[in-house]
Amino acid sequence: MNCLTTYRKIAWGGFLVLAFFLVGCVKPVPTEELPPTITPAPTIEIPQVLPTAPLPTVDPLQPVEPTPDPGAPPVIEATAEPIPPATGGGQTVHVVASGDTLFNISQRYGVPMDQIMAANGITDPNNLVVGTQLVIPAPGSVAPPPPTGMEQVYTVRAGDNLFRIGLNYGCTVDQLSAYNNIPYPYTIFVGDQIRIPPDC
Repeated sequence: MNCLTTYRKIAWGGFLVLAFFLVGCVKPVPTEELPPTITPAPTIEIPQVLPTAPLPTVDPLQPVEPTPDPGAPPVIEATAEPIPPATGGGQTVHVVASGDTLFNISQRYGVPMDQIMAANGITDPNNLVVGTQLVIPAPGSVAPPPPTGMEQVYTVRAGDNLFRIGLNYGCTVDQLSAYNNIPYPYTIFVGDQIRIPPDC
């Protein structure tokens, strides 16, 4: 048994010597370093600017009046309309222009819609005629109280909904839907008659 152990030691020793010589015989290959290549920068040609003769002066154009097209609709120029001065009693007169709504007018003057409607005898806030002169009460003035116990009726037009109708009459969607028995989602149609509660 002792002989077998000695034999193994000799075999391992020989193996290590052989491995050592093999590693020593391998010569590392040096890597060649290539000289860096220099790429020439591209040449840019700058064109020469030659002086030019001055540009000839041109007389200003004279305005030409366009000839109206008889088939074209008339053109209305929009102008910023200043708020007219107050008349006697703190009231103001407003001339209805294209695109005006009672809501916009009430916002412009700071007067509630119902006061403008009462001062001008307006029953349908969606029926403003361009050119109509509206008397705008002074802001903060007390409008005559609306008649109590009187129900108004509104006919639904294209684009209406309960929210918009409520804005015009000072009602909420809940008040209008409850008073007219309109269930959620509050669907209304053009031509429907919406009753306006007297307490709005």
